[in-house]
Amino acid sequence: MFTLGFLIGGAPRMAVMALAGDLVPVLAAVFAAGLAMAAVNPILSAVMFERVPTALQARVVSLSGAVGYAGIPLGGLLGGWAVQGLDLTATLLIFGAFYLAATLLPVLFRRTWCEMDRRPAPDPVREPEPAAAAA
Repeated sequence: MFTLGFLIGGAPRMAVMALAGDLVPVLAAVFAAGLAMAAVNPILSAVMFERVPTALQARVVSLSGAVGYAGIPLGGLLGGWAVQGLDLTATLLIFGAFYLAATLLPVLFRRTWCEMDRRPAPDPVREPEPAAAAA
């Protein structure tokens, strides 16, 4: 489901935007992409909460969100430069090809990505130390 969501929600959306001459196919593709990508974030969150030790979850989840949001303006800047140097159609097709290549990583390196399906060892929860008895 994880890979399928990325395959439907990523590169086809950019290809339709690059090749369609009308707004209706673009809206349909973006809607279908949104539905497909709706399954990705819960899977990523579940895997992150399963894999990261309880004591580090706040730090790891916050850092991954910060890094993800930091890439948003960089992507816009890179896209603007690409559109200026090329045209919009070529930029969408090139970025779509990179998106497809990144999406196919779970398919090509299946053994590594299958680790998402395996449940990790339980995280031992530390009990608070008992308070010293009052004298």
